[in-house]
Amino acid sequence: MPTMKAEVDVDFEVWCDECGNGLCGITNVDGNSIHVGPCEKCLEEAKQEGHDEGYNEGYDEAKEES
Repeated sequence: MPTMKAEVDVDFEVWCDECGNGLCGITNVDGNSIHVGPCEKCLEEAKQEGHDEGYNEGYDEAKEES
């Protein structure tokens, strides 16, 4: 059975599902794959949230020990 292969040009935009920031600047197309980098805004917020939680946990532990 013969097979056919067609190439199609597609324009698309990529947005962060969490905060809505555009991710087109960190999206790469490689052959048949699309690679999207993490949203810098959400990464920074998660980093800050983890820092804050760790700080609060350490503060609470130190407070209990004193």
